[in-house]
Amino acid sequence: MKKAFVFDFDGTLTESLPMTFDSMRAAFSKLGEPFPGEDEIRSKFGASEYGILKMLRPDKADEIFSAYLEEYKIRLPKSVPDLFGGMRAVLDKILSRGDAIAMVTGKHQATADFSIKFYRIEKYFKIVRYGAPKRSEKTERLRGLLEAELRDCDRENSYYIGDMPRDISESREAGFIPIAAAWSRLADISKLSEQNPYKIFKSVSEFSGFVDGL
Repeated sequence: MKKAFVFDFDGTLTESLPMTFDSMRAAFSKLGEPFPGEDEIRSKFGASEYGILKMLRPDKADEIFSAYLEEYKIRLPKSVPDLFGGMRAVLDKILSRGDAIAMVTGKHQATADFSIKFYRIEKYFKIVRYGAPKRSEKTERLRGLLEAELRDCDRENSYYIGDMPRDISESREAGFIPIAAAWSRLADISKLSEQNPYKIFKSVSEFSGFVDGL
């Protein structure tokens, strides 16, 4: 049976989180609104960007999100021109073996689709599930994949690769084997370890070696 590899986006495929904060900061500034701060935004992680803004500024969420989307599209090509080094080769390897690849991200559909198109990774991620407006729904999204598009994959070789502690717990609950992507400079290895992932990889090359051995 074929294996399944489901990826998070921010911090897993690219070092895009700092640029995301910068885009939000610029959007608030453009509208003359005070920026709530990165810590406040982080406290709302799990929801999509629009959902975060809706919780922070329910009266201005639509306007701020529109400005944020404009800034995101300008800043992504300049700030994060490619995936993490070696990631494209890993995706090619998985695809060439005939294993399944998908993406389950907390990102809003608009930013996720733009990012996928910009990085020209549509051939890998034909299956994508996006973020929800109120909270993380990764467990539900992942469970749904196992019951539908990935139902023919080997459950004992179905992996979710993410960089946040929540990714570990939610993917395990959904029935995936959780892999901690700790190659981002923002990765908190201590907190990831607390969730007891199946493996923690500090570099894409380490993860690539793991894929080779499967």
